[in-house]
Amino acid sequence: PNRSCEIRTWPSERWRRLTQGLLEHGVQIVVVGSEVPNIGVSEQNIPKGVFDLGIEHPSLLDLTNQTSLHELREVIALCDLVITVDSGVLHVANCTDTDIVAIFTDIDPRFRTPKQFCQSWHGSTGECIQPGEKNMCCLPSVKQMLEAVMGFLRLNP
Repeated sequence: PNRSCEIRTWPSERWRRLTQGLLEHGVQIVVVGSEVPNIGVSEQNIPKGVFDLGIEHPSLLDLTNQTSLHELREVIALCDLVITVDSGVLHVANCTDTDIVAIFTDIDPRFRTPKQFCQSWHGSTGECIQPGEKNMCCLPSVKQMLEAVMGFLRLNP
């Protein structure tokens, strides 16, 4: 549940509701990432890092700020699927064989990697979940993400 500049951030409430929905479906979740200090003044002037989901559940393991870069790669390699926005976690996940559901909001996912299952960009490697004219900057709903993730997990147990 990463936050960054506005156009690369899926809202915290959506992350929370997606997490709750996945937990209700019996999915085990590991939250990863780290807080990044705000160095100087940026255009958005927001700290980068991980949203606090505010969820305690026996099937949720929160490793926020607890892994080195190498440990993060090993944790991701043990997972069935990574859900992320365009972030450092995405790039680390690309160094594994773990499948990825990436929420792209401002960058064409074809510039990243061919193995991603992107549900937010028109013309992506996955089926488009947004109706209407084809363009980027689509923010999927929680329902759309939950359906995409559950469908993907059923296809790739």
